[in-house]
Amino acid sequence: MNTIGSIISKSMLIVTATVSFETYQVLKGLLGKSYNDHGFSFYLFRVFLFEHLPVGAKFFIKTFLNKLKKSLIDSFMSVIETKFCMYLIA
Repeated sequence: MNTIGSIISKSMLIVTATVSFETYQVLKGLLGKSYNDHGFSFYLFRVFLFEHLPVGAKFFIKTFLNKLKKSLIDSFMSVIETKFCMYLIA
């Protein structure tokens, strides 16, 4: 059971890091648009805070759950395949 716990925690760490970086890349581009030719724009910053940031949060959650599900399914299938192969060898 300890192996399954370590697989889950490793999967969570990898997925969290990957999705955090992807979300950062998306939001970095949107926040950069708060600057226009005349400098910083409070209007564009407000648009970022109240429109883009909630969309970024939804993107993070949806991507996180999808990647976590895929990662856990792959991990459990690998464990099952290993156990099955060990059973066939024994």
